[in-house]
Amino acid sequence: MAAWIATEFWAEFQGQLGIGLTPVDEGRLEILVNGEMLFDRKAEGGDYPEMSKIRALRRTLREKVEAVGVAS
Repeated sequence: MAAWIATEFWAEFQGQLGIGLTPVDEGRLEILVNGEMLFDRKAEGGDYPEMSKIRALRRTLREKVEAVGVAS
């Protein structure tokens, strides 16, 4: 699931940002941007995000990328 989400973000941003996957114990899935937690699977009750949540995360990430002038 994490690899699929990373692929979704990569497709959206076409190399405008780096994406790293770090395997950890207990099925953790965290999405961080510059140290800010955007999603924490454990805090969300252990469920993977639904597509609507992934879309919202992409929008938030787009806003953050544009805010720092990285986006074209």
